[in-house]
Amino acid sequence: MRQPGPFLIRVPAAGQPGFQMALHELINHAALRLPAAINRCTRRGFRFALRAINLPLGYKQRLAMACALLHQPEILFLDEPTSGVDPLARREFWLRINALAEQGVTVLVTTHFMEEAEYCDWIVIMQAGTILAAGTPEQIRHHGRTPDHPHPTLEEAFIRLLETETHAAN
Repeated sequence: MRQPGPFLIRVPAAGQPGFQMALHELINHAALRLPAAINRCTRRGFRFALRAINLPLGYKQRLAMACALLHQPEILFLDEPTSGVDPLARREFWLRINALAEQGVTVLVTTHFMEEAEYCDWIVIMQAGTILAAGTPEQIRHHGRTPDHPHPTLEEAFIRLLETETHAAN
């Protein structure tokens, strides 16, 4: 079987003229190359896991993001998108998330990393389904201020909110 040669294609931005046709051509070309690539890898002793369930978590997260973006959503829900991802990939995720927001996509992200919440325009802090605070990162940090600690980090403010809520519940 003849192996396909190098392939270079310019894919216009999503929604631009020619995008669908370029994407279709790219997918068709990739389909031609995939069997040869698998063949080369398996001959070299690599085990190919063609099922997403067998991918490492970081790659699963990348695949999930790619799948979520295929239909060019107006609203994107991302549940812990950087969980299990290395620091460099985490930064790339947030660059993409912010780029989407700049393009007008509404992005809702759940995260337990408070330093990641700093990238968001609006934050909602919840505990057991109850909203403890909502606002910009600066407004949330304001909830954690004390005379002894006038400039808390977002994580410190988060912990203070949880402690205040726990104390009020008891």
